[in-house]
Amino acid sequence: RGVKPDDGDETAALEDVEILELLDAVEKRWGEGWLNVISTLVVFGLRPGEVEKIELKTNGEGHPQMHCWNRKSGGRVRTQPRWLEEVPLTAADGTRVDLNVAERWETMAWPQTRDGSRRKLTSHYIGQYLSKVPYWQQLKLEYAEDGLNVVPYSFRNSWNARAKALGIPDAIVSRAHGNTVATNTRSYRQATDQKARAAFRDALGR
Repeated sequence: RGVKPDDGDETAALEDVEILELLDAVEKRWGEGWLNVISTLVVFGLRPGEVEKIELKTNGEGHPQMHCWNRKSGGRVRTQPRWLEEVPLTAADGTRVDLNVAERWETMAWPQTRDGSRRKLTSHYIGQYLSKVPYWQQLKLEYAEDGLNVVPYSFRNSWNARAKALGIPDAIVSRAHGNTVATNTRSYRQATDQKARAAFRDALGR
């Protein structure tokens, strides 16, 4: 089969304005329930399969906070359950956009089954619904020109880039992200590079 080419191996980190436009497109195509699913992935940087492994708990300071009980195996190390941190988005005009998922968690709409019960979601299922959103397909084509894949994990990469742009140390970012520092640095190198390119474009006015 030969050597697998490098092109297309890396996962894209979407820009904030692209995510906000995608959220609008998801709501128009699938409604409020699916909007909330994607918003949850976006603001907490979750692995797609973790959306079914989170809950609202009381943290050590006595405040409500989202918590993920997932423990991912990787080599000899298993990740630990973790407290989630909501990282806001920035709109095109520079205003901060808070999706407030934790505040709305217990009452917000969720995709339903035909009998009206809460639908169980998997990574494949989420990808399947996104694939039917025209703007998602547009993003996939645009990023493919640079050899980058737009997949549900792109929301995780984007969270990582936003958190690092805030100046938060890698060790703290990695803890909330559910990775070791080494894994975070290695796996999300491209996300940081994209953020750097965006910063240069803004600084140079191009």
